[in-house]
Amino acid sequence: MASAWRQFNFFQSVGVKDATNSSLSGPAPISIDLNDSIISAGKDWVFVGRRLGTLHALDQQFREVADIPAYLDGRIDHVLACTGQLVATIGEESSGSRVLKVWELRKIGSSERLSFKHLSAVVVHTDQPYPITCFAALRDLGHVAVGFSNGKVILIKGDLARDRGAKQRVVYEGEEPITRLEFLLSETTTTLYIFSTSKLLTLTTSNANGKSVTQIPRVMESVGAALGCVTKDESKNEIIVVRQDAIYVYGIHGRGPCFALEGPKTLVHTHGDYVIVIRPPNGATKSSFTSGNSGLAESMDGGSQVTVLNTAHKFIAHSGYFSQGLKTIFSRGEALYLLTLDGKLFNLQELEIEPKLDILFAKNMYTLALNLAQESGADESLLNSIQLRYGDFLYSKGEYEQSVSQYVLAVRRCQASTVMRKFLEAQHIPLLTEFLEALHNARLANADYTTLLLNCYAKLDRREKMAAFIRDEAEHPIDLDIAVALCRQASYFDEALALAAKHRNHTICLGIMIEDQRSFGAALAYIRKLREPSDIGIILNNFGRELMLNIPAETTKIFIDFYTGSFMPENNVQPQTVSVSPHPAATGYGGTIYDSMINSRYTQVLPSLPSLDMSLFNPMKRTASNTSPIVSKSHELSEHEQISASVNEERGYNVPNPRTAFPIFADFPLHFVQFLEAILERQSDVAEDTQRSEVVSTLLELYLRQARDTPAKADRTWETKAKALMQTEADCLENSKAMLIFHLSKFEEGSLLLQERAGRREDVFRSRCTVGDTVGVIKLLRQYGEEEPIMYTLALKYFISSPKTVQEAGPELATVLSKIQEKRLLAPLQVVQALSSNAVATVGIVKEYLSSMIERERKEIASNQSLIASYRKETEEKAREVTDLATNARVLQVSRCSGCSGTLELPVVHFLCKHSFHQRCVTVATEEISCPICLESSNTVKAIIKNKTELAERQEFFKEGLAASRDKANFLFSRLDLNIEQAVT
Repeated sequence: MASAWRQFNFFQSVGVKDATNSSLSGPAPISIDLNDSIISAGKDWVFVGRRLGTLHALDQQFREVADIPAYLDGRIDHVLACTGQLVATIGEESSGSRVLKVWELRKIGSSERLSFKHLSAVVVHTDQPYPITCFAALRDLGHVAVGFSNGKVILIKGDLARDRGAKQRVVYEGEEPITRLEFLLSETTTTLYIFSTSKLLTLTTSNANGKSVTQIPRVMESVGAALGCVTKDESKNEIIVVRQDAIYVYGIHGRGPCFALEGPKTLVHTHGDYVIVIRPPNGATKSSFTSGNSGLAESMDGGSQVTVLNTAHKFIAHSGYFSQGLKTIFSRGEALYLLTLDGKLFNLQELEIEPKLDILFAKNMYTLALNLAQESGADESLLNSIQLRYGDFLYSKGEYEQSVSQYVLAVRRCQASTVMRKFLEAQHIPLLTEFLEALHNARLANADYTTLLLNCYAKLDRREKMAAFIRDEAEHPIDLDIAVALCRQASYFDEALALAAKHRNHTICLGIMIEDQRSFGAALAYIRKLREPSDIGIILNNFGRELMLNIPAETTKIFIDFYTGSFMPENNVQPQTVSVSPHPAATGYGGTIYDSMINSRYTQVLPSLPSLDMSLFNPMKRTASNTSPIVSKSHELSEHEQISASVNEERGYNVPNPRTAFPIFADFPLHFVQFLEAILERQSDVAEDTQRSEVVSTLLELYLRQARDTPAKADRTWETKAKALMQTEADCLENSKAMLIFHLSKFEEGSLLLQERAGRREDVFRSRCTVGDTVGVIKLLRQYGEEEPIMYTLALKYFISSPKTVQEAGPELATVLSKIQEKRLLAPLQVVQALSSNAVATVGIVKEYLSSMIERERKEIASNQSLIASYRKETEEKAREVTDLATNARVLQVSRCSGCSGTLELPVVHFLCKHSFHQRCVTVATEEISCPICLESSNTVKAIIKNKTELAERQEFFKEGLAASRDKANFLFSRLDLNIEQAVT
């Protein structure tokens, strides 16, 4: 059924000019008469055997380059071109014997001339002189098979190319003429195919080891082939047979496919991917057998029809008519030649791939165009252009799925925005998704295409596809913020988390865990695995508030670790369930804002899209589950601190200012206290005094706030902590700030402590007296009474201010009176006046004091009288000594010098103080000579007298001393002594 074959015209017939006379136009008979010749062509040479027994070689221009009389007085029946320069011939010698000869075409010496060299000859043994109808040989001439018209087949084995002997035997004898012999080689065997007019037989001639095997030919089919209707396709190792009904293919495994082609055939030939069949136009063919090569049809009635078929794609590539009739057809290399009966030669030239494609495009045969382009070795750009045209054709026909397949194949050369526009207009999101996937697989996508692909996945609810895309190890360009927002709005939280983790965006990862999945414990575990302190600080500031609302204890712990410098990344986090307080999810992704963001983004991606409905890309919303496993890690703090100390020493990150975490703990005072206490405990050597001051003042305020808000007023734990903090962190607490805190918290005790720390002890003492804090008054007396004696006088007035204070003071009142008496802070009369200022103090209270005062005055008077008598006696002795020195001589009996302790030798200097010196031991600095030993004490006395004299003359010192003196009478008497001494001197 020839009508099943598509028909094209991919060949053109060109006449070959005679090389010896190029002036002739059109085809001309070549120099050798081929009418009575047998032709066999190799890659470079065409070998021609004449019936007269000569062998010729023609070059590529069909010029004769060599000839030889192969069979003297005989004839050549068959010629077969073998490997390289080898050629085999079978002919009849003048003696009538049939001889197989092997020739080699060689150069003669160093010249360019060629000649045939006879390599070997084998006489073909036959009992009866029947014509040889065909023969076949392996390329290396190791096996040669010869067929006869009487049905006999002789197999010759040997190294004929080297003339190393040959063996021959009859392998088949039949009744029908042998029409064709062909060898097929497989990896294990060599098989001879034997064609007769009525049968097809196969014979294995050698096995895998190369050894000959003896078998009886096996009948494969009971249908043979006509002479000239069998050929071998060397490139495919197949045998092509044409019969009346079809074209049959045989391979190493037997019969293969067949292709229907009705009508008589006279000759078949293979050339590349094509099968060339010669048919008579009137359907008649000569049935008689003529001796000669199977490639020859010596006589035909009328012209010849040439049909070039491509069996792989089942089309006719060329159909032509030669009115003069065709003798044979042969291939030399890539060229195909037709020889007419009148000896003219035609070259059947195949068109280039571009003209072929134009023909196929005109008929919209794009699949065939692609196949032919691939088989021709076309480059990728040409293939892609075909695929694009095919895709456009399929799209115009409404075959969208097939069209996108072609666009995918040509994805590297297509206009991505144009293709995307097509499928968007047709509302084919699955096909758009397929195309976008191809763009990403080819690494041609940009960030906008990636976002569009994820949007398509969300629209189509292809969660597995999205997950696989995110898990892909290839780095696709992506706008991470938009892509994650898309996944989150579509409730693809796991995919969004994987995408953010792939791009190492810890902030987005934590946002998904906390805001969407509500996996607070898992979020903390994730934070503990981070290694960059800068990332941890940003994350804690962004999400610390939300974590505190749900798992405050665990969150406080990680804040403490990070802000104290003891944070250590954890490699293995052990899950532990923690309690989560109910808190509504806060996604923070509004639909209107999101849609506008997507619309603006894709308007830029596809600027040429007319009125694009972007509602297509709004992902379907799903209800997200707010429950998920929450994990955390518990561990011993001391062990953690020990390990993290060494790790952080190596990492060496700068601990941030604790103040940055204060807003996180605004509504969590107890955890805030825990955080600040840990800061002060673990960072005792904080270099920044300002930071520590802020921590201390904030902690103090929290203590006082908790004390104020504590229902049980009897519980003064927080006040105790505040006082202890003031004591331990006194250097870091600013007075003005602390005073403001105490005032706002109405903590008067703190204010007093602050004044006390500032050295304003008297003010603190008066304040405690004012508020009636008897215990505090007594405590201050015991601490600072010796340093601030005025406290005793103030305490006296406070203790006797009311019966209650007298009772509370107890024995302390007597102690105060004793101190006043001891330090002479008040005169006895003043004490009595103070005690009698109200009716609180009784006689019993002051009786002991008055008795002691009287006794003390008596002792003092007695002491003064004794001292006066002693001074008087001493004065009288000094006066007598002065008189004696002034009136009487003094005998000096000193024998040694008071300066050098040597024996006195004249000249000697004697002093009335009974000290004697060598004159050389006395330094005379002035006219007045003084005893060196007594000079220092004498000068001291003189200086004292001089100072007193000057002091007596300075009135301003007198006034200032009088104003500052507590005992003005005593001060006046001391000044009077100065004046008396001055008068005496």
